[in-house]
Amino acid sequence: MDKDSEIIKKKFLHDKGILADELINTFGNVSNACNNIAKGDPHIRENWRQKHYYWMNTDPEYSDFVESLKSYVVDMAKTVMMEGLNDRLNVAERNKWAQFVLKTLGKNDGFTERTETDITSGGKALEIKFNIKPPSK
Repeated sequence: MDKDSEIIKKKFLHDKGILADELINTFGNVSNACNNIAKGDPHIRENWRQKHYYWMNTDPEYSDFVESLKSYVVDMAKTVMMEGLNDRLNVAERNKWAQFVLKTLGKNDGFTERTETDITSGGKALEIKFNIKPPSK
């Protein structure tokens, strides 16, 4: 590998590390991570976003890292929820965020809302009648 290629590779790995660190700090929020790196400059922010999505599509190791952040966030939400159970005064406020995260990112861990509907009409069979008329001419 020539010297220029080596420099490019080091810069590439350095950039990936910067974005990975910032993704951890922002709990996987790509917009916030890129904005923090760009210090508010929209052109730089967009450049980092493009890098992120390029790496997501081309680098399985980077993609796996980003996906693992979801588990990290879900684990944090579980912790917040458990702490809320110990502190009854703040349960509603502390759990609002945790419940949202668990319903969305924690679906695979069984944190989903289910609605069960009794379609037997209180134990009796449901009778449905249809009155179908031919179209008028």
